[in-house]
Parts: sequence; C-alpha cells; structure tokens
Amino acid sequence: LGFNPSYIAPSPYIPIIKESLNLKAKDIPRLALEPTANVFMLPNISAFVGADIVAGILAICMWKNEKISLFIDLGTNGEIVLGSKRKMWTCSTAAGPAFEGARISSGI
Repeated sequence: LGFNPSYIAPSPYIPIIKESLNLKAKDIPRLALEPTANVFMLPNISAFVGADIVAGILAICMWKNEKISLFIDLGTNGEIVLGSKRKMWTCSTAAGPAFEGARISSGI
C-alpha cells in the first residue's frame, strides 16, 4: 500500500492509519484477487486494539446489544472488550509470553 514501515519500531507506537480503507484489488500490488474486487479493511480502535477486535464486535453484534458482553481475543496480544451498545471499554496486553513453553499445538 506504500506506507512507510519505519513507524512500527519507535516507542511509543503510533499507527499510521486508524480509519477504515476501501480499495480496489487492482490498486494493491501482488494481491491475487479479481482486479475489480473491493477490499475493505476495518479500522483500528487504538495503537494496540486493532481491527481484529472491531471484527469481533461486529460479529457478535456487541454494538447493538442492550446486555453487557465480553469479547476476548488471545494471541500474541491479548485484547478484551467489555460493553454494550451504550458504551465499550477495551484493553490489551502482551499475551504471547504467557503461552511460551506451554506446549500448545492447536490453540487454547
């Protein structure tokens, strides 16, 4: 996409893009899709709460639910969202070190 990756390393990490992107496949180099296909990238919530959490919020309809829900994503980073359609809180932490050496081979 032509973004400068040097911004990934310095502290504090500040993402280059936080908003969603809507592109044509033909505008993304080396992407093996039909050139006229739309490619939609979800936005990040913050530097450490990414589009995977946005996808989870959408998948479980948390954004329109009256009841409070909890969504957890564990991977290299652990991200948690607690909330309902009224308000949501998110947090993240490094989770990879918690699983190192645990002999996990097929998920948790």
